[in-house]
Amino acid sequence: MNQKKRELVWHYANLIHEHLCLKTNCFNQDGSLVSVKYIACIDDDPKSAVYAAWLYHKARAEDQNPIVLCIGGLGLLSKHLKPKDAVFYSEAMRLADVCIDLGVPIENLIILDKGTNSGENVRDVASQMVQELGDIVFAVTKRLSLRWERTFKKQIATQIAKIQSEKYHHEYNPEMIKTPKDYYYVINETLEEACCWMNGKRVGNCQMMFHELASIYDRCVKYAGTFQLPLDFEPSDELKEAAAYLAKRYRIKNGKMGLREICQYVYLLVDLKKHLPDMREEQKNVIAQKQLEFSAEFGIKF
Repeated sequence: MNQKKRELVWHYANLIHEHLCLKTNCFNQDGSLVSVKYIACIDDDPKSAVYAAWLYHKARAEDQNPIVLCIGGLGLLSKHLKPKDAVFYSEAMRLADVCIDLGVPIENLIILDKGTNSGENVRDVASQMVQELGDIVFAVTKRLSLRWERTFKKQIATQIAKIQSEKYHHEYNPEMIKTPKDYYYVINETLEEACCWMNGKRVGNCQMMFHELASIYDRCVKYAGTFQLPLDFEPSDELKEAAAYLAKRYRIKNGKMGLREICQYVYLLVDLKKHLPDMREEQKNVIAQKQLEFSAEFGIKF
């Protein structure tokens, strides 16, 4: 790829990263955290767990006692980053390990790792909320925030109703279900900062990230009205152009697996294995730095 094309790919990727996302809405006007029962980290990015841990300590400092939900099944990265003695290591288990390293007590953690897609992850959250309903704040990356929020709002009442119907042998109407308020802490980082070794998105000269960003618009539009709510705004023509350009070239996350995609996948897998030590080292360094920051901010001893 020549320099001009690289710059165009980065420009389009940055457009999607900065515009197909939510804004943080989990703080009151005085800067305090809204009152919640749950704080959740989700997906294959340990940064979600880093900020979920920060939210947990902030909540504790403000006399709240939330439960931290770690959400995510078996993924490409978790399979390769599992401890040597682990037979199974899900995304949620990795997120939980990060939370524990950052001072979240085990008794305040719940691992939800049965899901293999966003809808099943909502089901896992619903299964917990059937036991104890409460409002929730999700610590999420920009690239996940919008499509997760659209999916959660669309499915949470239906999932709770389905679980209650099975549990109590009575048909529950989703329209009558009391649903929790969902808030979001959207990690404020540039695309360059989001492409790091710790989350694997720098693999393949950031191609791992490009494949993910290439799928966002398609998922938000293609599944609107079925698995998730439609977008509540009209994307600009430039944003549509960016999405079409990336989707044509980075199609693995869009479910396209022809010869070209298989070659891309093999390239990413080889580069992932090559940089596993970098991923582990960067995660270790970030945790050490955050431990220092949390100690200074919250008086926590590690």
